[in-house]
Amino acid sequence: MSETATAKFTTADIEGLADVLAIAKEELGLYEIHPRATAYYLALAADLASGNTPRTMEAIAEFITLAVEDAGHLDQVAPWVHLRYVDTADAILKQF
Repeated sequence: MSETATAKFTTADIEGLADVLAIAKEELGLYEIHPRATAYYLALAADLASGNTPRTMEAIAEFITLAVEDAGHLDQVAPWVHLRYVDTADAILKQF
């Protein structure tokens, strides 16, 4: 039985990814929010795109949920909040 390596998520479009993340949380585009928030989403996007996260909807959603909601575990986040980031992860995979 052989193991298949899971592809890792990565993109060169950090700004586009940061915009999607900002819209998911703030409901505003990347450059419609405070400059410090813009820097936060750019850093978050760069971290997500670094190639450490598997290219699956579940892994990306968990990464976003834990980072944006500042939680250590998914049990600390309301299920409906996490579901929003599952939708975001789906959109990210379709776009990037």
